[in-house]
Amino acid sequence: MKNKGLLYLFFCVVVISCTSPRYLPEPERIPQHPFGSYIQLECKNNNRFTGELISVEKDHIIVLGENTGKCIAVEKNQVLAFSLQYAQSRHYGWTIPLSSLVSLSHGMFAIFTFPVNLITTIAVTGAGEGAFVYKSENMTYNELKMFARFPQGLPSNIMLSDIR
Repeated sequence: MKNKGLLYLFFCVVVISCTSPRYLPEPERIPQHPFGSYIQLECKNNNRFTGELISVEKDHIIVLGENTGKCIAVEKNQVLAFSLQYAQSRHYGWTIPLSSLVSLSHGMFAIFTFPVNLITTIAVTGAGEGAFVYKSENMTYNELKMFARFPQGLPSNIMLSDIR
């Protein structure tokens, strides 16, 4: 039963560590990246919107929908919470099986080192996944707009239907 639990935990960590939108930049390339950050909006009417943050306007947030490829304007007063990811996560999931194998080399001390290594590598993996993420609890709308494709607002000469 313990082995099934560890296998399930390993599987969850590996699956979670592979979930960054592809258009997000590597951390080193953030200053040159021309697109907005990835945002997940949770609304009062139980709708969820995910995609690229295009602009934060006075009354609404414009998101290029991940699934639809079309821009959606969501009123700020309808947003319950948001989560913003501005760069590719660091994926350390590969360290979990490696540290488990290293523990085997410790002989009878593996009884002690295996759980310590497992807990440590899971903690590091979790921290790496959340390293480039902001939540609505930690950020205002004024700060949020700095992560948009158009941080000063949508230019008047651009139509939402033209954004891809």
